[in-house]
Amino acid sequence: MFQIADKRTVSRIINSARQAIVKSFVPDNLGFGHVTREDVIGRHTTTIARELMCGGDSTHTAIIIIDGTYLYIQKSRNNEFQRKTFNLYKKRSLLKSMMIVTTTGYIVACIGPFMPDFNNNDAAIMKDILLRNTDHILSWLKEHDILAVDRGFRDSIGLMKALGLEATMPSFLDGRRQFSAEEINESRCITKIRWVVEAANHRLKQFKYFANTIQNSSLVYLESDMSIACALINHYQPPMTRSKLEDEQIGAQIMQLRQQKNKIQLLIIFNISFSATCIMSLFSS
Repeated sequence: MFQIADKRTVSRIINSARQAIVKSFVPDNLGFGHVTREDVIGRHTTTIARELMCGGDSTHTAIIIIDGTYLYIQKSRNNEFQRKTFNLYKKRSLLKSMMIVTTTGYIVACIGPFMPDFNNNDAAIMKDILLRNTDHILSWLKEHDILAVDRGFRDSIGLMKALGLEATMPSFLDGRRQFSAEEINESRCITKIRWVVEAANHRLKQFKYFANTIQNSSLVYLESDMSIACALINHYQPPMTRSKLEDEQIGAQIMQLRQQKNKIQLLIIFNISFSATCIMSLFSS
């Protein structure tokens, strides 16, 4: 391809190009230092997310969505490394990176990769990021900023709240047979804005390098390669979703319907109560 016989020479050329891109291009297109909170609030927050998460008032509140993405790698002959990279859920070797995006799908930061063993679930990784202040995330976030996460971040919610952040996450059953109407509606609102992080992960996997199994010899460059890919996505691809004129009205309608009780549930309760009253009156007579 390059008309160069020596593979090492090709490798050095590619590595030099990689270093140049990471130094000159990535800092302007990825990371908490390349975009301000005000820019995220003004340009990268959808109207419907503002309505659902902030009641329409988001002039001082940043809304970001966080989720992990898997990168499949080869099996390793190193037994210790193989144990740390083998994921029991996926049943194969992989690494995990944390994607932090806005409600338009714009990638604010991509942090990682991390080992995916039982010590490093999404909650543990998020705790590590916050406690280490990775990429100066705590300097960027302000009190009452909203972090939309999935149930895998459950054990990190306490730390987020202790830092003054608002974490929004779908509810758990916690031994119950079903969710309440309020919990279901809240989960739907979260899902309404969280889909963009899955779309961002899909965009990343459109690079065949990340969609396929990554060779272990390339893992040393994985963080740089992911940063370059995310920076390219931010710079050249359009937002995954844009605000529409009707979004404010739709958001307000969703919030209005969210407060309504489950009419079927109320009808069942009424019928049960009415039947119980009738039976009691028959026995009393």
